[in-house]
Amino acid sequence: MGKTEFTVLAFVLLLGMMLPWGPGTLLVWMVKENEDTVRALQILTTVSTMGTLLVGLWRKSMLFTVMPVVTVLTSAGAPLLVTSYLAGLTYRRPAHLAIYTVAASAVAMLPEVLGAALGLPRRGWSQLPAATGGIALFVLLPLVVGLLIETRRQVVAGLRKQAAQERLQHTTQVREVRARERSRIAQEMHDVVAHRVSLMVLHAGVLEVNTKEKKTAETAALIRTTGREALSQLREVLGVLRTSEVAGTTTQPPSTLAEIGELVDDSRAAGIPVRWRDDTVLPSVSPMVAQTAYQVVREALTNVHKHAGAVETEVELRSVGHALEVKVHNAAPAERPEPLPGNGLGLLGLRERVELVGGIFHSSSCDRGGWLVTARLPYAEQVRR
Repeated sequence: MGKTEFTVLAFVLLLGMMLPWGPGTLLVWMVKENEDTVRALQILTTVSTMGTLLVGLWRKSMLFTVMPVVTVLTSAGAPLLVTSYLAGLTYRRPAHLAIYTVAASAVAMLPEVLGAALGLPRRGWSQLPAATGGIALFVLLPLVVGLLIETRRQVVAGLRKQAAQERLQHTTQVREVRARERSRIAQEMHDVVAHRVSLMVLHAGVLEVNTKEKKTAETAALIRTTGREALSQLREVLGVLRTSEVAGTTTQPPSTLAEIGELVDDSRAAGIPVRWRDDTVLPSVSPMVAQTAYQVVREALTNVHKHAGAVETEVELRSVGHALEVKVHNAAPAERPEPLPGNGLGLLGLRERVELVGGIFHSSSCDRGGWLVTARLPYAEQVRR
């Protein structure tokens, strides 16, 4: 039983204790000639009522057994009041609720019926219609309150469970995106770096065999051995990035900075006015950095297609110190178009990719609307383990 149920139960108990049950009880009217006995029975009524309520707090199943006896003998309404409230918290099936309502109503009317049958003072058959009001007060009202509170509790619990499942699902999706991106980066690193190191080892081996100078042969052998060790260590690094293979993924050759212009042309052909600026003065850029810059521009332009439509967009590349800065900014649409399906995980994959090569990624809305994506990438990748 939660905090809300205890609060309402305390209110119901207080209400029940305030109801008059002394002179109106069945046993009191049966021994009305003896005042001492009347007082004793009034005390007994109060004690039995409190005892019944304590039994209900300890074990609800016993309350449903004790309540009818105490109610019939004392005409006390508090046990019936609390029992009806607990029944609303407990019973879910309509059949059970109907059976309890009929049984509790009979218990509420039984003292009046017995009093009328025994000819007790102030008890007669003419009083029965008025006594039916006790059914609404002691049975129906607390039963409905219990039902409402239990229904609310179940709705809140269901919403919390749904929210927890959604958080778990989102966390799983984020992990899958990061794992997929790591696996793809690992494959690209293997294709680019391992290929070049293998060529270096091959040329060193040829030089070692063909040279006639001993010192040159020793140097070539050292280069060949070091290259093999580098390949072995590269496989270990790739093992950190690589996860289980994702079904349906294919390996594509790494893109270059020059191919970013093709992305811009494709967007222009699709109706998006894109301004393209290339202010870079670059030394040699590693293939991984070039591939990452290409991916940033492609994902950013894809999001413009999906969420903004044909709006002014600017793609800029520039050199900042020893880094390459990529910036894609689009203006806010005059009328927001109907968004295409998307789960927002593309930017997560970009962030993971940029950080893996030692870069910094940022994505946010602008003051005047629109969206800004920036990535600062080192000229040479610095793989984060």
